[in-house]
Amino acid sequence: FCHLRVAQGMVARCAIILSRFGVASINCAARR
Repeated sequence: FCHLRVAQGMVARCAIILSRFGVASINCAARR
């Protein structure tokens, strides 16, 4: 279960990062 909790934490952090810099990443992809 510990590994599952860690995985959930990573997903949560990734979700926050994507929500914050998602627009920037999309713009970079569009430029490419």
